[in-house]
Amino acid sequence: MLVMVYAHYEGFCKFALERYVKAVNDASIKCGEASAPVVAGSWRAIFSAVESGDQKSKIFKSKLPDDERLHRFARRREFVEKFRDFEELVAEVPGDTVDTESNLWPIVMQKNLYLIGLDHEAFSKHDGDISQLMRRRNNISHGLERDGLTAQKYDRIERAVCRIMDDLMTLVMDAIANELYSKPTAVSDATS
Repeated sequence: MLVMVYAHYEGFCKFALERYVKAVNDASIKCGEASAPVVAGSWRAIFSAVESGDQKSKIFKSKLPDDERLHRFARRREFVEKFRDFEELVAEVPGDTVDTESNLWPIVMQKNLYLIGLDHEAFSKHDGDISQLMRRRNNISHGLERDGLTAQKYDRIERAVCRIMDDLMTLVMDAIANELYSKPTAVSDATS
């Protein structure tokens, strides 16, 4: 039963997080209007091209200086020059951003939430129960553990998993409804 609880937990969490990414991408907002995490995810290929200083970049077309040590600087410079153009791109978080790593440990959940711009500590109060679930699930799956679990321990883990799934559903639905993927709008002094 514990292995099934884990499978349900990982599957639901992956689905919910991917649903949020889909909602972000379906919103088709410009990067200049998107939240910082959405822009950072959307510009992953751009940042990679900046960081690599690669001569054969498909994003940056300018001829690089002959001095290889200047390649990264040249890419940074071109990034600054094209910044306004990049802000006009439609924000699209890559589909492979959500990754449960086949073991949805608490730190993996935190990484996923952080990467898509949701509260990465939203479920930290359940870290102990989820870590216990992970250890036991992995030990069972690898044939290292055959002992059962008391009903009390199982119920505690199952309640934590259900609470996380319920809270994640609420977190995602609220984030979509409140368009958390958009840049917060500044409140003008006139409305204060």
